[in-house]
Amino acid sequence: IAPAHIENLGSEEAIADAKAEIFGGLVHGGTAVIPADSPHFERLRAAALECLVRHGEAADVPMLVRLAAQAANVPADPVRKTLQRMGKPGVDAALINLIKSPNAAERAAVLGVLASRRVEAALPTLVELLNGADVVLAIEAAKALGVMGTSGQLKELAGMMAKTGDAGLRGASEAAAQAICRRAADKAAMARLVLPAWEQATA
Repeated sequence: IAPAHIENLGSEEAIADAKAEIFGGLVHGGTAVIPADSPHFERLRAAALECLVRHGEAADVPMLVRLAAQAANVPADPVRKTLQRMGKPGVDAALINLIKSPNAAERAAVLGVLASRRVEAALPTLVELLNGADVVLAIEAAKALGVMGTSGQLKELAGMMAKTGDAGLRGASEAAAQAICRRAADKAAMARLVLPAWEQATA
């Protein structure tokens, strides 16, 4: 990318945008190379990710999750935004399959994306992880339940609040239960679900 056509396009940024249009023409399995040393790298990367929103498939999910995990400390990372917005069939299932990745950063990225996408099919797996031996993963599962959980998960969350000795997991479970209750129209019904579970867990 250089000012060779700047008289027509007005700026190097506009030239970069024009070059990025090639991403939209790639066939499945095609390859485009983005120069990492270009001052327009982030602009081109964002354009490539935007194309994946429209054209990305379930088979692309593992690669994007790996990228999202590498950028775990970047707020509103564009890779995660891409995963949140992909709409092709099979994307949700591909994400659920990666919940138990051996890589902790990948697991955290997947749970965050599933919560953003409100994938209800993931709820049973989230409950399983909440009650699992991996405390870090249980905390991430509790956070995800806080975003997408329903009254059906309140019993498990209340039980975890009562029985866990980990302050982080207790706090995450309590926050998740509170979030679910806030979303419910019938607060009294939520209390009727939570209190027996708490009493049973502390008996």
